[in-house]
Amino acid sequence: MGVMCARRMTEFWALSVLLLAMAGWSSAGGYGKMIVVGGKEHWRFGYNYSAWAEASGPFHAGDTLVFIYKPSTFNGITVNHNVYKLHSRKAYEQCSFAQSIILANTTQGDPGFHFTLTERNRPVYFACGIGEGLHCNEGLMKFYVVPR
Repeated sequence: MGVMCARRMTEFWALSVLLLAMAGWSSAGGYGKMIVVGGKEHWRFGYNYSAWAEASGPFHAGDTLVFIYKPSTFNGITVNHNVYKLHSRKAYEQCSFAQSIILANTTQGDPGFHFTLTERNRPVYFACGIGEGLHCNEGLMKFYVVPR
């Protein structure tokens, strides 16, 4: 009888975890939503992601940002993209990638790279590192969020 009870409890627990995952629950902070960075614009050169982030907030711990990108053409030139997590506000402002962490390379944007926000009240800075800061500076491919 004890073995049967333990098995049912395990099955109940596994089913509960599955249902919570399907509902969008995240261990990082409860329920989270999937947010496509840039909305229908995705992650591309020339779109103002700082303005997008400001209009799309607030963001919460447990939310998952989805970076979708493919090589794109800008002024007749084909370009790739990537995603960096910048280490400081200064690095973000200067589009400096020294000491920063590459989160997704040029091939991980199709079908989409996922990044889950885990810490509350701590800014997370994102940028594209292609062109030694060109995409970040000129292409406006940078933004930050402060999850609640």
